[in-house]
Amino acid sequence: MDVDTVLTSLKPYIISTYNDGEIPSEIYIAFRNSNVDKIRKMWKNCIDPLSLTRSTLRGETEIVCKPNQIYVKSSRDRAYFVFELNSGKIYAPADMFSDDMFEALHEEMLYFVVQRRGNVYYATEVKPLIANEKKELGKELYEYLSVNGIPFTSAIAVAYGYAPRYPIDFLTFVRSLTLYKVAGNAIHAFELSLPNTGKTTFGIRNQFAFNWAYVDEVPSYARLIMDARNGALGLVFRSNGVFIDEIDKYKCKHERDNTGDAYWYVTRCLD
Repeated sequence: MDVDTVLTSLKPYIISTYNDGEIPSEIYIAFRNSNVDKIRKMWKNCIDPLSLTRSTLRGETEIVCKPNQIYVKSSRDRAYFVFELNSGKIYAPADMFSDDMFEALHEEMLYFVVQRRGNVYYATEVKPLIANEKKELGKELYEYLSVNGIPFTSAIAVAYGYAPRYPIDFLTFVRSLTLYKVAGNAIHAFELSLPNTGKTTFGIRNQFAFNWAYVDEVPSYARLIMDARNGALGLVFRSNGVFIDEIDKYKCKHERDNTGDAYWYVTRCLD
């Protein structure tokens, strides 16, 4: 089946949105493409410390972001959730959140309303941007593909923003298998393949669409498992999977570790 026929057939299931190469498309979709300039400002407040500082000089501002770390800290007999962003730390009183929100705070993209008091940013509102599951629509799409003879590999390629042709449709299909859990356990993945075959695009899209973690440098134990300094959970606990990119460029060395009567070979990797 040719590319134009596949794209025309799938048009009823495709959401139109912006793709400016800077802000994840999923953020535009979450806000229904309502105000592009406002969305860009909220995203910039997430990644740029100067933007956040300027935005809070005259009152409250908005942020949309997925925090790098979340942990609890006590100050003046009050407990706060601390959300570490690239632009700074956001403090929110722990009593703002119900127990049911705890998991969503760690897994979802978050919307903040913040204000600055002295040199500290405090949140007056924190809301997870939880996407609504559309299982019935998914079943309908499955049946539609089957009836019309559209390859599933083509539909997956289109979902990742590619024209459905070989080999990219095959590659995206194989990569998408890592999204499934085995006995409730996430699959963490890396890929050794030729450059410019879409590995990075796949990893970044999953970061925002499926709550995967995207890692393009050697992760520390604190980032991957848990930060012992503040009790912040690592990527394996906050994500549905971890995709490690550029692993073929890591500089590793093998060492023999003599422990008691046994010898262990340890691989240590450095940037």
